Amino acid sequence: TELKAQLERITNNSISKANGAPKNKPPIPPKPRPKLRMLYSYEGQDDDELCFHSNDIIEIIQEDSSGWWQGHLRGKHGLFPANYGTRI
Repeated sequence: TELKAQLERITNNSISKANGAPKNKPPIPPKPRPKLRMLYSYEGQDDDELCFHSNDIIEIIQEDSSGWWQGHLRGKHGLFPANYGTRI
């Protein structure tokens, strides 16, 4: 019985090796975030607001019906007035 158990383990192990180990697939890259090209300059009024110039490209993090969206620009996350830009 012990011999039988060892034989079964060896057989199962051989079958696993013959089938090959499952290969890890490379991770799927994240989808690019939508962006806005800013039409006007804006100086943020609070610490949580982005400052930007016309023609800056802001990566949209989250849209909000208030018109103040969260975005990413030059390494900073913050709020900005979405109506100052146009989608690209």
